[in-house]
Amino acid sequence: MNHKVKKQNIFDDKLQKDGYQVVRNFLSKDLLTLTKQYFDLKIENDELELDGGQVPGTFVAYGTYIGDSILKMLQPLAEKVIGEELYPCYSFFRLYNHMDYLKPHTDRPSCEFSGTVPIFTKI
Repeated sequence: MNHKVKKQNIFDDKLQKDGYQVVRNFLSKDLLTLTKQYFDLKIENDELELDGGQVPGTFVAYGTYIGDSILKMLQPLAEKVIGEELYPCYSFFRLYNHMDYLKPHTDRPSCEFSGTVPIFTKI
């Protein structure tokens, strides 16, 4: 028999109460460095699209091998944070410029839970 078992959330009820949870050091420094270098090379080789929609002028990439690999690799930790079994939908990368702003929005219905992982900042 297949039973869906609710996993224990390893954090307090902030996610439930506020709708978000901050997790520090979710990615190792080595993985952050690798990911930044990967996207730097993508930019240098003109392999990223420029967004004309939500945040015009930002570089974006959907479903890259590195993004999807990170998604899969960190799924067990994300499940512990959320306290639910997760089904990864997609990875998405955006390089924000100084003063860029992403307006509040709702992701597609299949994205019941979403994560934002900062890779690099000059601030």
